[in-house]
Amino acid sequence: MVKLLLEVCADPDPKDHDGRTTLSWAASPGPEIVIRLLLDHGVDPDRKDEQGQTPLLWAVLDGRATTVKLLLDIGVDLNFKDQHGRTPLSWVVYYRRDVV
Repeated sequence: MVKLLLEVCADPDPKDHDGRTTLSWAASPGPEIVIRLLLDHGVDPDRKDEQGQTPLLWAVLDGRATTVKLLLDIGVDLNFKDQHGRTPLSWVVYYRRDVV
């Protein structure tokens, strides 16, 4: 279904009312295939939402090690800060996650 919609969608990277992108939504629960499809369609993996969070941070917050690795492998910004001045690493430490 995602592939079909991406083939006919003019904008694969829209933001919702909170500024969250399709890739951000996919990064927390989404299967890797959906993330790869979105990336193949040119979505910006570093695009921030209204809170300054990127898909990488959503993956970190959800403990999605495979997604974190995938995003790091394509070269996303690991050192960005959200609206609270926190980086993905500081969130890992805060939530005691071991995904990095």
